[in-house]
Amino acid sequence: MGKKIEFNFEGKDYTLGFTKDTVATLDRRGFKISELNDKSMTMLPMLFHGAFLARHPKISQDLTDRMLPKFKRKQDLWRWLGEAYSEPILALTDEPDEDSEGNIDWTESESY
Repeated sequence: MGKKIEFNFEGKDYTLGFTKDTVATLDRRGFKISELNDKSMTMLPMLFHGAFLARHPKISQDLTDRMLPKFKRKQDLWRWLGEAYSEPILALTDEPDEDSEGNIDWTESESY
């Protein structure tokens, strides 16, 4: 987990962040970051709840729905959640370091 947010709610500590597994879980549940603007009432709470799954996999949607209105600086929170969600995706799609040993080079051919 790269970026993380830590906070306390009703006497319990929480850590938010995303891993490749939690991003995949959100994908399977129907989350689409491209639909944040069109389906905000569905996608924003889903993204927020998904940020708990790496460290708090059994947390209920009901609890995260109660927490969300209490957060200050919501625009910063949404920005952070979008960036944190994107980190595992970027790690999958970025090119490896050129100097790393064991990198795989490949060639394309016309037939199989």
